Amino acid sequence: VPSESLISNFVKNLVPASKKIKVVKKASGFFNKLQRELDSLFRKKNNSLMNNYSKKKPEEETMADAVNKEAQNYYEIYKIISQENYELGKSISIFINEFKIQNENVEQSSFLLPEQMKLIIMLIKSSSDSLNNYFNFGKSNTQNMLKYSRPAGEKFIFNKIYFKLFELYNHKYESENKKLKEKIKSITEKLNIEEIMTFLEIKEKHRCLENYIKNNYSPNYLPFKSTIDCINKIEYEQSPKDKINTLLNSGLDMRNTLLGCDKGELNSMDDELPLYVYISTQLNLKNPVAEFHLLDDYLRLSEWDDKENKICFIYSGI
Repeated sequence: VPSESLISNFVKNLVPASKKIKVVKKASGFFNKLQRELDSLFRKKNNSLMNNYSKKKPEEETMADAVNKEAQNYYEIYKIISQENYELGKSISIFINEFKIQNENVEQSSFLLPEQMKLIIMLIKSSSDSLNNYFNFGKSNTQNMLKYSRPAGEKFIFNKIYFKLFELYNHKYESENKKLKEKIKSITEKLNIEEIMTFLEIKEKHRCLENYIKNNYSPNYLPFKSTIDCINKIEYEQSPKDKINTLLNSGLDMRNTLLGCDKGELNSMDDELPLYVYISTQLNLKNPVAEFHLLDDYLRLSEWDDKENKICFIYSGI
């Protein structure tokens, strides 16, 4: 805002001497008023900027937020499909009860596998379709919830019938499981870890034996122990999808272990397969054959991509 001296000079050059005082006072009053208004406006603007600065900007969604959102949406789906006053919930309840009754004779029912898995997957798909058809009200929150209809419905259904289903697989592959465990036992009793790796022709650079040897061959420092522990978790999981995700994480963990040992990356399946075989000899799964046949059937009858099929194919083949 111009000062009074600038205003006076401006007026002196433009206004006759007889009118100087009157014009200067008038101009000075105008600019003083303008100064007050500008000061007021500046304070308001400044306060607004400070308020906007002090307000927290919307933060990006954290991992915890994503997990909580998924858990909440799963819960909402569970509420719908678990209530028998909904036709969908009633249908699922009837299927679960009939499934348990019809497969009560484990010996006879196990011969029908994988038909039971096929029926379960059909139920999961039809349940997801029903949820999307009858509960899609066009609202954003409902649409966000329905994104979880398939995985949430799958988890709910498998949790209800998993023990009966796995009982069938365990019975069907009982003899194969026994043979595998005996074979692994004969190998681990005769050969130590280094000898097993040599027998499997695992490359020296991929063995990660340094910490194991350095710590006097302690089981706590077993090569790829974190990968082995990861895979052992699958027998405590009831959803095939959860089991598969665990296997995928185990593959990632194996690669991270190699990088942590400064051994570089695996270049081909010729490098990967011997490591998977070694890892399979160190697993503590009670029924490994049944576990991997269940996943193999699930993958063949579901719509999964090559990556998931690959990891399960490896362990099923072993």
